[in-house]
Amino acid sequence: AEVPIAEAPAVEQPEEVVNIEDSIENDADSEEAKEDEMVTDEDFGVDQARILPDSPFYTLKRLGREVRRVFIFDDAKKVEQEIKDANQELSDLNRLLDEKGEEATDVVLRGFERMEERFDSIADRAPDLALEDEESRREVMEQLLDSEIKRQKVFEHIEREAKDERVFER
Repeated sequence: AEVPIAEAPAVEQPEEVVNIEDSIENDADSEEAKEDEMVTDEDFGVDQARILPDSPFYTLKRLGREVRRVFIFDDAKKVEQEIKDANQELSDLNRLLDEKGEEATDVVLRGFERMEERFDSIADRAPDLALEDEESRREVMEQLLDSEIKRQKVFEHIEREAKDERVFER
């Protein structure tokens, strides 16, 4: 009787293993990271502006905000309004850069410098606010911290979008 000859097992060539789940997860992470980097009007808690900082009418808009704050007599509420106004202007600057790109760089950089000065001023005054009302002071400090994080994201956006060496001198 014939004895069957055992065939040698076929040697399989190693295939490149692609984990589709990892690939999808990385795509989602990068998309999520992009969304996290972007700051929207909703994030700032402001409305979309009809007049942007490159308009000659924007000075009137800024003046109107200052007049409104003059009639707020509670220090904590005044600082809250200052933060809200600064957030609105940051949002306007961000939108201007998105819409007009490099041609708006000068306006955006000047506006951003003004916002830095304003936030520094608010940050200097905030710890002394409403010393008898810990809750008000805590809320103001939280708003200030939140605005600072958003301001940093907007500046990072400016760095990416504005092709101007002045951005990198900061």
